Amino acid sequence: MRGVDEMADAIEFGATGQSMMPKSAKRFSGDIMLKCIEANADAISIGTASPRDRLCCTRYSVGVRPTGPDRHLTPPHLSPHTTQTKNARLETPPAIRRRDVQVKQHMRVWPISLRRYHSNFCVLLLAGLLAFGTDAGPTRAQAQPHVQPQAEQPPAPSPFPGFWDPKRRPERPDLSRLSQIRFMTETDYPPFNYAGADGHPVGFNVELARLICEELAITCTIQMRRFDTLIQALNQNRGDAVIASLAVTADTRKVLDFTDPYYRVPARFVARRDAATPNLRPEQIEGKKIGVVGGSAHEAYLKALFTEAQLVTYPSAEAAREALRKAEVDYVFGDGIALSFWINGTDSENCCAFAGGPFFESRYFGEGVGIAVRKGNEPIRQALNWALYRLWEKGRFADLWLRHFPVNPY
Repeated sequence: MRGVDEMADAIEFGATGQSMMPKSAKRFSGDIMLKCIEANADAISIGTASPRDRLCCTRYSVGVRPTGPDRHLTPPHLSPHTTQTKNARLETPPAIRRRDVQVKQHMRVWPISLRRYHSNFCVLLLAGLLAFGTDAGPTRAQAQPHVQPQAEQPPAPSPFPGFWDPKRRPERPDLSRLSQIRFMTETDYPPFNYAGADGHPVGFNVELARLICEELAITCTIQMRRFDTLIQALNQNRGDAVIASLAVTADTRKVLDFTDPYYRVPARFVARRDAATPNLRPEQIEGKKIGVVGGSAHEAYLKALFTEAQLVTYPSAEAAREALRKAEVDYVFGDGIALSFWINGTDSENCCAFAGGPFFESRYFGEGVGIAVRKGNEPIRQALNWALYRLWEKGRFADLWLRHFPVNPY
């Protein structure tokens, strides 16, 4: 009732600032307004109140009712300040009688005052509803402030290029009939696969095979053989898959099936550190000396695309790299993986760095390296494809690659 009393005090004053209600009627007016709010507030607020209910609230707001047991609606044809029964007229209190005189004196402007007062009352009624809603019951859920959604951050670039198409995600194969995979690898091709100090197979390919088995949740074995015996052993069912950096070519496809390439050997330019640039365009190499192995695919590529460069051929990659270290040529163009080991090793004497690239044209540098299986062995091939994609998707493949290649060839 405290909130209603405060509203009753406010109702005493209209737009003109003059008193519109005797203070003696303030408590009574508050009681009536509370009754009106309790009976009709919900209906009025949602627009479903009947005309009689609206009239009730309106008249409680514009007239002061006398105290007593006969509290009922004032008929429209009676004065707002008197109540009439069948046989007698109740005596109006002196304070209200004085107010009657003021009302009669302003009878000509009563309709304007009524409309003004009714408008003020509607505002106060709304405030009362909010006050009662706060004090008498649980509050409604507050509207949450609008938060500007943050722009989605692009994923961090991977240090390893994805050779798997994210739009062609392989489905998980049925592994119910696959109990184990017998891998075979080569004995001497570091850092990809070689025999460790204890004679057990180690290297990038060996660790990748273990990750594949972990992803597939099956048992695997790894045996080491000479490289020239791997294809024959696979076709004789001495193993299920060869993971030994075996290149996918037209010749190998005739006798074997392959997974999707899990890495490719890029071609790269290497320059002396004071001349190395991340972006290298053909016009920047015009007239420059480029060391390359004679008769190689890298020489053919340079002749096709870098026609203005001056090619200097060498019998071996080691000779071409040594010429760059001595500054006899401006660039060396060759196998990116082999060049990454040379840059990171002691033979280069920290002279050089990658410039431009990488280049992956399959016509010159091959389709890449895949895991080989026997012709028609689709269950294992699909299982390996799915596991490779999952390892790349999770970032585990890139982590493994960088552990073995400190200077990334890509």
